[in-house]
Amino acid sequence: MEPQTRQHDTPARPPFRFALPDRLRAALAELRRTQATCDDVAPGAVTLSLGMLAGYLTPDGRVIAQDAFAGGPPYEVADEREACFLVACGADDRAAPELLGLLPPRPPGAAGCRWCGGQGRERGTGWPCFECGSLGWVRREAEQSVAPDPRLKAAGGR
Repeated sequence: MEPQTRQHDTPARPPFRFALPDRLRAALAELRRTQATCDDVAPGAVTLSLGMLAGYLTPDGRVIAQDAFAGGPPYEVADEREACFLVACGADDRAAPELLGLLPPRPPGAAGCRWCGGQGRERGTGWPCFECGSLGWVRREAEQSVAPDPRLKAAGGR
């Protein structure tokens, strides 16, 4: 089954794609050799994280997610923030800090994340911050909610 493209309950948008540099492709290939295959969810992908919001990084830079809390089929992540969050979780869960090199640099005029205080990590838990995608900043034009995604909090964090 091919993953659908969606962002939770919003209309379909094109999937977000990371540009994967050659040096990271080699590291991802090695990581894939060390894990159980996830080809049933995302052929050729690397498992970033498992749990309430599982994430997979495909060879072409797409992130596939499966939201166990909401249920439903796997989907291609369209939102940059969600894709960055899953990559940050993968860097932690897979002990692969090289994945953090995919996260974009802070652009001029970006606002610090109110939820994590600009650290990219939730206060108290140290987990990647879902509100900013573990970036520590949000784009000025983006709406930032007052509290983190309730689905993640109900699931015990991320």
